[in-house]
Amino acid sequence: MTSIEHLDLRKIDAGLFDVFGTVLDWHSTVARQLARLSKGLLLEGSQDAVDFAEEWRAGYCAHVKRASQVTISWDGIFASELFGSYKPNKKVYQSAAYHLSLPPHKIAMVATHKLDLIAASSVGFNTIYVPRPAEDSREVRESMRSKKDGGEVDLVVKDFEELARLIREARLGLALVRPRQLLATSLRPR
Repeated sequence: MTSIEHLDLRKIDAGLFDVFGTVLDWHSTVARQLARLSKGLLLEGSQDAVDFAEEWRAGYCAHVKRASQVTISWDGIFASELFGSYKPNKKVYQSAAYHLSLPPHKIAMVATHKLDLIAASSVGFNTIYVPRPAEDSREVRESMRSKKDGGEVDLVVKDFEELARLIREARLGLALVRPRQLLATSLRPR
């Protein structure tokens, strides 16, 4: 069950979304297509298929471009390369906050990677964990807990639909909550 008692989504002005692995499920797509296109030479889930998928990941720029064209209204796209660093270096999160002209406590990092969320939290961002089975192990997914429940992130949701529902409810005042390669989207009402 999702607990939002520790995070007031009404006070978040921007969400930073990790692209590769969180927004785009690159691993499942590559593995599935590889198995299909190899006509049985490489089986989905085989070590060769996994190795190929990992090598392919290095060329993710096209997917970042694709993410900017989906129906989500992105206000801006930040690639960590623009900041001369890579996640989970604090410089990436600090630079994003600077370019958004927002204090860190007004920003939520949404990701499936625990280390990215811990780094974002260390500079004052709120953190929201979204599980992605192809990105982390069952043990990691099952161990993720909100700070209220003794964990390391502010909010754990089961998927993007739940996160969207919680944001919508918070904006409408339906939820009583207490305070507490990146894509940026405004969470302010338009």
